[in-house]
Amino acid sequence: MTHIKASQSFSAASEDVADSPARAACLVIDMQNYFLEMIDNSAELVARVDDFLQKLPETVDIIYMSSVLNQDFLDDNYAQQNQLGVARLARGQTFQKDSSSAFEIEKYGVHGDLHYFLQNQNVTRVSVLGLNRSICVAQTALDAVALGYEVEILHDLTADAANVLKSSDIKPMTQDLAQQHGIGWQSSKSLLARLESGAPAKSGAGFDPAMSPN
Repeated sequence: MTHIKASQSFSAASEDVADSPARAACLVIDMQNYFLEMIDNSAELVARVDDFLQKLPETVDIIYMSSVLNQDFLDDNYAQQNQLGVARLARGQTFQKDSSSAFEIEKYGVHGDLHYFLQNQNVTRVSVLGLNRSICVAQTALDAVALGYEVEILHDLTADAANVLKSSDIKPMTQDLAQQHGIGWQSSKSLLARLESGAPAKSGAGFDPAMSPN
């Protein structure tokens, strides 16, 4: 597996990419042990994510996004807490981020490593899963839409920690809110079925009929 740090950059998309078929990518957000410890039934979530990633066809790129956790606010188990709680597939890429969105740097007019990588892979659609649904997953999805990607949140593979759900400063990411911003709301089962059938994703909000109101 390739590990990519923020200091490593990519060149602009090559001429060959323009002629290659459009691809999809799955962004696995902050599935680190530190965050999983805050989630109810985290073992069940990890099992669902692992099963889903194993079933993804080779044509879908897998991107693991890990927040850079400061050792100063973690305990002695820093190394373990900083690790991903899900299985790393050999074909996956790992990027680090130090803000809510995997595309945060794009807001300042600078092309970040993730965006360059996706452009070089000719990725036009991204499916987002992981933690926390109403913070990092939501902001990554919103920024991906702003960058011109077609985006869907895999709602059954996301969760919010209890403190996030209780916070009055955080607006919960729901199906209605997602679709207001042009973000699809879909189950992992529905996505796998679509990929297996070879059916194209529908343009705009929703992609496929929503499977859950939450």
